[in-house]
Amino acid sequence: MLKRTADWLEKMSVAARAVGIFQGMGYGVFPGLACFVGSLSLAQKGGGQ
Repeated sequence: MLKRTADWLEKMSVAARAVGIFQGMGYGVFPGLACFVGSLSLAQKGGGQ
């Protein structure tokens, strides 16, 4: 379950950063980075498999 959550957060981070960059708004970049950090945290907690 942690792996699926980490995968979902990783996909959301890429989408949020892409929308933020292409629309010229920094608002999407910061939540994207937060999702990425959360994804890394969950992947590490789940064993990084």
